[in-house]
Amino acid sequence: MKFVSVKGDSPKVDFETAILNGFAPDGGLYVPEQLPKISLETLQTWKSLSYRELVFEITSLFIPEKIIPTPDLKQIIKTAYDTFEKEETIPLHPLKNKPNTYIMELFYGPTLSFKDVGLAFLVNVVNYFLQRKDEKQTVVVATTGDTGPAAAYYAAGKSNLDAWTLYPKGMITPEQERQMTTLPHPNIHPVGVWNCPEGGDDLDAVIKQLYAHKAFKEKLHLTSVNSINWGRIMVQSVHYFYGYLQLAEELGEPIHFCVPSGGFGNLCAGSLARLMGLPVEFLVIGNNKNACLHRIFSSGEFSKAPIHETASSAIDILIPLNFWRYLYFATDKNPAQMKEWISTFEQTGMLQFDEATYQAYAKGFLSTSISDEETLETIKTLYESEDYLLDPHSAVAVCTANKLADKLGDGKILCLATAHPAKFPDIIKKALHCEDLPEQARHHSIELAKRRCEKVYLCEQEHLEEALMHAMESNWDFNNETEYNNTMQYTTLAENSINNIFEQYEIGEVVEYEAMGGGSENTNYYIKTEQEAYVLTICEQKSEAEALNLAQLLAHLNEHGFETSQVVPTKAGVQTAQFEEKPILLKTFINGGITPNFSNVQMETIGKHLANLHQIAAPEFVPQQLGYGVGEFAKIQTHAPDSKFCQWLMKTQSYIEEHLHEDLPKALIHSDLFYNNIITDPDTGQLTIMDFEEAAYYYRVYDIGMTLVGTCTFGTKLRLRKARYFLKGYQQHTPLSDAEKNALQAFTVYAATATAFWRYMQFNIVRPNEENKYRYKEMQATAMNIMEISAEDFQAIL
Repeated sequence: MKFVSVKGDSPKVDFETAILNGFAPDGGLYVPEQLPKISLETLQTWKSLSYRELVFEITSLFIPEKIIPTPDLKQIIKTAYDTFEKEETIPLHPLKNKPNTYIMELFYGPTLSFKDVGLAFLVNVVNYFLQRKDEKQTVVVATTGDTGPAAAYYAAGKSNLDAWTLYPKGMITPEQERQMTTLPHPNIHPVGVWNCPEGGDDLDAVIKQLYAHKAFKEKLHLTSVNSINWGRIMVQSVHYFYGYLQLAEELGEPIHFCVPSGGFGNLCAGSLARLMGLPVEFLVIGNNKNACLHRIFSSGEFSKAPIHETASSAIDILIPLNFWRYLYFATDKNPAQMKEWISTFEQTGMLQFDEATYQAYAKGFLSTSISDEETLETIKTLYESEDYLLDPHSAVAVCTANKLADKLGDGKILCLATAHPAKFPDIIKKALHCEDLPEQARHHSIELAKRRCEKVYLCEQEHLEEALMHAMESNWDFNNETEYNNTMQYTTLAENSINNIFEQYEIGEVVEYEAMGGGSENTNYYIKTEQEAYVLTICEQKSEAEALNLAQLLAHLNEHGFETSQVVPTKAGVQTAQFEEKPILLKTFINGGITPNFSNVQMETIGKHLANLHQIAAPEFVPQQLGYGVGEFAKIQTHAPDSKFCQWLMKTQSYIEEHLHEDLPKALIHSDLFYNNIITDPDTGQLTIMDFEEAAYYYRVYDIGMTLVGTCTFGTKLRLRKARYFLKGYQQHTPLSDAEKNALQAFTVYAATATAFWRYMQFNIVRPNEENKYRYKEMQATAMNIMEISAEDFQAIL
């Protein structure tokens, strides 16, 4: 089975690709080419199956054995639903005073909502694929209260997944919020977004924009487990089959499903189940005051209206995205027509369907809109009459069944209870006119979350796209133990090339070699002989004179007791060789690795090393200015004068220049001391500073500022405690002058700004690179954050 986009502009893909992609490349939703048809005879064989067994039968219709072998699929299902409190997973509860009316309790998963039913399966499937591919993926989810907690719970602790859950701050309950913010796992990142005028729809729009940033999407392996993901719809169809088979005395018996709905994800699954052959009579839509689906199914109008905050907040939705999926199948799978409809709605916020289309999709549906007063009254009445407590969303379903009872006749009605009342204590108190919650409105997991610390990102909606991209990318880089994917492989060396190069050296026979990537200007190879290990650097952008100067600088440092890379001379006694007219440096290999997070003791050591460096006399050939200092900033006005970055850079340059005083001490500086230029020996703990490509004779306070930026920041925030230990180590050897202390904050801003400038120029002007074009934003944000630190707080680190 292949999967296609409802818009028709993306290639067909297999199940695994559709699940891992989330959205199709054209921005459309994935659907199977054909829906399988299920006969009454097959349904009869399924009638005695448990819920878990039925999940296997139905998902197997969409998942080929070669994609997920049967034993693996069964294990995924077991792992998913072992987390539920009830053995039957989703029990059915008959109402005593309403004959033929039943409640399907979909809230016995760990986060107490029906979203557990779909996400328990989907997240484990995604993780299964990623483990098999040995890849990591970033999951981003928008939630109006229930999807986020479920996605976070099932992603928590999975090393192949990084989950970002976005929610409209103040528009979900504190209980729902804490289900996300109290998870301690480092791969879970809740994001509370202030001022969302259109609620969860604002967040959905930003997620769609993230997908449009191709380089960002590909770098972070972006996907979503919202109901945009086909896996959610597929597995949610199972509870319609299960509910029908549990209630039907004879197959073919008309049964109605009454569903509280906003985004149409749950009902989309039900509608596709009916198209597959499930003999449901009416699918009944319970909307709250927002009524987006009620307008679609009562008048053929797909329109966007101002959002209302209601008691049933999880269905406060304006744009029911999954309606497009159902419409695709209900109107003969016409992608050209779908594309036109979607485009019209996105451009105008309004779509009126013609009568034929309306009749085609509305057949078998009923809908109504339920007010908050009706919702609260339904909760109260059912509790008083049957001692059965509904949450506000389940109350919308029951109230809808009551309101449309005349149209539903005598058929059995299955109302979907989509959340536990413990998630909505304030609504329950209001409905029951009580101060103390009844026991049915409590749950141990909710009570426990009240006693846990919270962690959360907070952001204004108007800045969400840029802020989220920055936070997500920074986290990705940090956790993958590299600042950025900044290594480039310009030159590929075959074995004969290696042998030709090493004829120029007396190092013995090469027994092992492999590419190490390089910086933006070099290609590096790891070289192993029987006696020693080396790094071979091919200088892609340097002249022979520049390469020789670097070799001489390294020799100069070692001669003055500063241990760093040592250059190996050729047989002729010179420090550079040649390959394809490019200069080569062969350096001794420094044992160890790179860590992005140094201990306090290590920070002191780095400070001492830098102070030692600053005491070494600078050779004459070392540049007297920075290659990307303030003297170079004006270049941005030539290449990008109208850019926001240019405007910011010129403003920041003025701030920096106020603190450039010639009486500040100068020294031989590294000028690029980020953590990835420091090697840590795992056996001895010894730290070695390397990579002196940007060394200069310049203000030493600039070097200190650059080291603070390169080793003491987390994301875009300067960790003042780390900075204090670094400066303690530095000043034990070389005390700072008063002028340097006063200028340090400005020079730390300068270091971050210069780095942002270099990245902007390098990847947008000099060598445009789609993957890295936004790399400057991290350093820009870092500079801005350092400027905002109070002078008092900054001086305290000294």
